[in-house]
Amino acid sequence: MKTATRHFLFGMALSLTLLPFGYAQPPSGIPDADLPAQAEVKIRINLEQVRAQHVLEKLQVSKTGSKERSMITFDDELGTLRKNGIQMRIRKERDQDSIESSIKLRETLPKDVKDYLQKKDFKCELNVTPSSESSSCTLSAKRKASPEVNTLLESVSPLLVSERLSTELTPLALRSAFSSEQEVFAEVITGLRVLSPPLIDDLRPSEVTQIRRWKLSPEQLRLPPLSESDLVLEHWTNRESASPQSLELSWKTQSQNRKQVRETLRTWFDQNAIPYFLNPPSRSE
Repeated sequence: MKTATRHFLFGMALSLTLLPFGYAQPPSGIPDADLPAQAEVKIRINLEQVRAQHVLEKLQVSKTGSKERSMITFDDELGTLRKNGIQMRIRKERDQDSIESSIKLRETLPKDVKDYLQKKDFKCELNVTPSSESSSCTLSAKRKASPEVNTLLESVSPLLVSERLSTELTPLALRSAFSSEQEVFAEVITGLRVLSPPLIDDLRPSEVTQIRRWKLSPEQLRLPPLSESDLVLEHWTNRESASPQSLELSWKTQSQNRKQVRETLRTWFDQNAIPYFLNPPSRSE
């Protein structure tokens, strides 16, 4: 076991002893009982082989039927958080007063974070792609952030680069976007995964993303009702990413049904001649 002491990501001091996070083998080698109860099956469309507009027309969706969301991800200049499977982000839907902040820990099973499982805004989920599975856990919070943060999120566009944001966002404003419970969670997980956790003053906006989002019923795609949830189509635009644009269709379901949902979606894509990635490239590298 590893002891986390005096880490200052948010200027707090902790002294906790916990089991290390993460798992050493892929989810396929882990008993189903240890996996998250919920899964999200994601199919990333290969925009190198097909235009995004062609896919949108195929799905019969338009901009007028979508919701817009702005998102800013934070890290230090070395990408320490990303390299250690940690994501800190804030996002806001257009015309909404509140923002959502979240801290995600990748490659983590529910049994690794038992102390948080009963918390209202904490969830673990199995992320399923055509060729892989991984588990992550996230602590989220709805916040009324400072005017500084709200202004930045409202101004996010595909042309806005994170370097400009870095000069406009203070550590105090960043703290306002996260709850005290999230601060503690950030302290613990960075202390367990990172030898020298970054200071709050070291964090800066690392990615600025504009997201357009549609909800689609299974009937719209002539799919069987394998889940009570609607499907979600997201179009991401981020000029600083290795993949400046991405288009992804996802469907949430019970983990026990994930393989059936995945094969159903793959069959639909194949029948409609829409190319997709077996191993989706990272949006962050």
